[in-house]
Amino acid sequence: MEFKSEVHGENPLQRMDQKHSPIVIAGSRNFFPIVSQAARQFRKEQMPRLKLSIRLATSGDGFEWFLAGARSRSGSEYKSRDELSRRVDERRREMSVVDIAITSRPMAGTDLEEFKKTLSDDYSMTPEEIRSALDDVIELPMGHLGIAVVVTRDPAAVRKWENPLRCLTIEDLRKIWQVSAEANVRTWRMVEKILQADPLKGCRGSDSIGEGAGNQSVNLCGPVEGSAPFKQFSGALFGIDGGQQMRHDFFTTSDNETLVGAIAGDPYALGYLKAKDYYENQSSLRAVAIDSGDGPVCPTRETIRSGAYGRMARHLVLYVRKTALKRPDMLKFLEFLVKRIPDLVRDADHIPLSADSQVMMEKRFERIKESLEDPDDRSGTGFYYAEELQGAAAKLRRKTVPKNKAAARGPNPISECEKRLRQALRTDSNTK
Repeated sequence: MEFKSEVHGENPLQRMDQKHSPIVIAGSRNFFPIVSQAARQFRKEQMPRLKLSIRLATSGDGFEWFLAGARSRSGSEYKSRDELSRRVDERRREMSVVDIAITSRPMAGTDLEEFKKTLSDDYSMTPEEIRSALDDVIELPMGHLGIAVVVTRDPAAVRKWENPLRCLTIEDLRKIWQVSAEANVRTWRMVEKILQADPLKGCRGSDSIGEGAGNQSVNLCGPVEGSAPFKQFSGALFGIDGGQQMRHDFFTTSDNETLVGAIAGDPYALGYLKAKDYYENQSSLRAVAIDSGDGPVCPTRETIRSGAYGRMARHLVLYVRKTALKRPDMLKFLEFLVKRIPDLVRDADHIPLSADSQVMMEKRFERIKESLEDPDDRSGTGFYYAEELQGAAAKLRRKTVPKNKAAARGPNPISECEKRLRQALRTDSNTK
């Protein structure tokens, strides 16, 4: 398997002296446009001769290669094991030069336990080497990605039929978008049958779908197959290879304005798009709340940043070894990225960190730089972001969703949900 260099044409697997070796980044495709643009700007403004290569992979592969690569960058050699296959040997060479991992989720808990096992079984790393690699990791959150599921609120379309749909669960979305749904879910009456099976149907606004739309086709819309939003949406529903399980009989386009127009102009449309495109078109689009198990949540900036929005939200996280920051080119590039990341994330149509989180991240990075002279100073290392998101999400859920599912079955559950969801949107409209 070859590294794919999008910024520098040289194959990063070529063995070079560390002083002249490229900075190699591997991981999530969601982060690729941001890092590529950062590299171009950095080379133009500060280091024209910077060698930087990017390997497109998954978050898990990039992080695995990054951890195992700690041994290669430190000058150690892998132990010879006759039983290791040629494929594993090739994987070692591929991952052995990765300096920075980019992921669309924070690594923690079971993820880290699985990586420890893989490093031991597949790469012959000792417990001491694994512990040393993990102890050297710096975690830097960079931004967020969100997908909004929407229907029209355009007055002209609503006059024909005002879609009462208010909430969908992840399981609902799977049933609507899976390949078999091409035959089984073609009309709004078929969608109604899916929703009626749920005890929270009142809160979801499903009661009158069949009455108003009946046998009208459910016109599904979304970004073109292979695009970042398509991969994020299909991945949230079906996993890493989710695109293969998605139905294909829906309207797709690579043009954001065309997609917005297709949904806004059709009372029978149900679509998904980047949260940013929803924010910019709230006069003609209405978000459907997503229930990931803890109640209906709208795709506001606040719910996406906190993780309360569930599987439709992704978090861009960068991992680098603290010892690697002693390389002048690496340190300068990270300094540049930390300062420019809000604009880079916005330019990629994603959601930047909140102003407070950005300031905290910059201060943390400054403390890390100050501690570089002391080899025993572990300031700034460790994994904290997943726990931070869990706390923020729990706090936000208490404000924006019913306290429990029984509460959603009250005398007027639609009004109660609407009130909470509108409050979330009003709060979000004041948040930049």
